[in-house]
Amino acid sequence: MDYQNELNETLGYLASDEAFRAIDNDPYWPKWDTPWWRIMTLYEMGMVHLVPERILNHLVEKVDSHYIKTFPLVEKDIPSGVDPYRQIPCHCALGTLYQALSAYGIAVDKRLPWLRPWFLEYQLPDGGLNCDEQAYTKSKKSSIVSSLPPLEAILYFSPNGLTPEEEGFVDKGAHYLIKHRLIYKSSSDDLMDESFLRLCSPRFYEYDFLRGLIYLVNWQKRRHSNESKEVIEKGCHLLRQKLRDDSIVNERISFDERETLTKLESGAWEWLPSQLFPLLEKVGETGIASRQLKAGHDMAINYIFNS
Repeated sequence: MDYQNELNETLGYLASDEAFRAIDNDPYWPKWDTPWWRIMTLYEMGMVHLVPERILNHLVEKVDSHYIKTFPLVEKDIPSGVDPYRQIPCHCALGTLYQALSAYGIAVDKRLPWLRPWFLEYQLPDGGLNCDEQAYTKSKKSSIVSSLPPLEAILYFSPNGLTPEEEGFVDKGAHYLIKHRLIYKSSSDDLMDESFLRLCSPRFYEYDFLRGLIYLVNWQKRRHSNESKEVIEKGCHLLRQKLRDDSIVNERISFDERETLTKLESGAWEWLPSQLFPLLEKVGETGIASRQLKAGHDMAINYIFNS
């Protein structure tokens, strides 16, 4: 796929004063056309190194000043004056941000020292996390969508090794995926969500079985455990069925929310129709071969053959 023109447009935007001002307005909103989403798209494409350092540094500074550093579980815990939509970050957003910044080479634990402990703080007893605060006060059940980005952040970006607490964190996350066999409800053969069978790129926070499979492959190698072997083998069996002419195609999109919080000229924020940027439209199109999905396929299949 030729996306050079779309790539140039995104890189030009990220180098602009307009992008700088967009982060001043909000580090995240509106979806899907702000520096946040362009940076995360480049990260998933393996091109985050192309992002201008100036804009990433500004994003880090804004994230640190804009968000509260806790995840309120009940309304009374929200500090006065805090916008519950715009100033309380979700676990999946922070997990994705941690990965992109780390891949770029930013010292995340130094610049955002509250971020890594956040993931461990909000792990639920079943091993995952949930961006619905009621899960912590009522059901105690995780969301697999909310869980993967934080779990990946700790497992994939620990250059100095895992602490005992972090080992427990990634192990519990693996056991959560094993219990659900990547896509099933824990107590039956019913799918958690039919869409998890359809591969997605870029994912942002979305989940598909390949995402969970890659986590288990990396966890098994890192932790020298065979607990996930059977689930990995079954995941690879599903994955082989996706291969067509030595390619894997994108089967669904992760950016289908049609409304987003948008800042008006008055300074107020309202829900308005969302906008896409050209690179996201091009690489996220369904039915086209995805290099990222094929790379995940190759990694998983090769691991099975060589282990």
